[in-house]
Amino acid sequence: MRIMKLLLLFFTFNIFFYHEINVFSNSKPNYSVKSLNSSRQFSDGYWNILAKPNSSQQIRLLITNHSNNTGHYKISLCNLTTNDNASINYGISNNKLTSKNNLQNCILDKSNVKNVSIKKHNNKIVTFDIKVPNKPYSGILMGGVNISSNDKETHFEGIHNEFSYSIAVIIKNSKIPTNPNLKLINSEIVHNSSNESPYIYSYMENNRNNFIKGLKIKTTIKNENGKKIDEHINNGSSVAPISKFRIINQLKKYISYGKYYVYIYAVDSSNHKWSFSKIISFGNNATNLTNGNNKSGKTLLFATSSLFIIILIFAFAFFIRNKK
Repeated sequence: MRIMKLLLLFFTFNIFFYHEINVFSNSKPNYSVKSLNSSRQFSDGYWNILAKPNSSQQIRLLITNHSNNTGHYKISLCNLTTNDNASINYGISNNKLTSKNNLQNCILDKSNVKNVSIKKHNNKIVTFDIKVPNKPYSGILMGGVNISSNDKETHFEGIHNEFSYSIAVIIKNSKIPTNPNLKLINSEIVHNSSNESPYIYSYMENNRNNFIKGLKIKTTIKNENGKKIDEHINNGSSVAPISKFRIINQLKKYISYGKYYVYIYAVDSSNHKWSFSKIISFGNNATNLTNGNNKSGKTLLFATSSLFIIILIFAFAFFIRNKK
């Protein structure tokens, strides 16, 4: 009888947890995207449009819904920007640009974001109308079309993968390239917590209409005596045209207040080279937190802890005395 109960319990356990053990994944998107521009304007997987000043252009794409339900999609055309530590962002972001002469400002539509619904096993054409700037410009205006699904598959059991498409867009007046121009705007040492070592922030920009790829950035920090105290290398970085960004590196150890020298050397895959240096001061008389050696805070913590322990001892002694 006991064996029968155990078998019944085992059978019930397997039925109850069966859907937990078998995990499935939607490994493919249920929609597809195709450019409708000519091969002269779309090749190698991205839009590359050679256009005269003040001309009108269109970005045209076909979205096909392969699912058995109505699909809802978000399509945006955004400027190409640069994230912290020099990585490319094709989507909506708060990253800054150095010029208003950018792709997003050329869009004639009321918004650079479109939301569309497509019935099951159907498709829809989405377009963005663009007006090329009146004045000729050197280099490229660069951005990206991003397509993502707004649907949440609540009926799907298992791992739900969210897919999106990002396709580059380049509009230029000429095939003659322009050289990028990397600049160091400022550097500072930032300390957010007494429990960790400080960070070195280097604020940089590429103020020309050219893409930087394969960028290697070496940041070296020395003290007043010229002694190297830290060094960081960022490899395989990319920088969008006319974009601002930060290089952020955490120092390997705490440092004392004082004057420091920051040296930055950068080289890209086209062998463009840049070097910068900056003198910065670390420390603030208003707080000892940034030092990583907060003596006043430690003293206050010790005094508070000691007082708490003394109160506990007296309370315990009082309790024992009254009990007797």
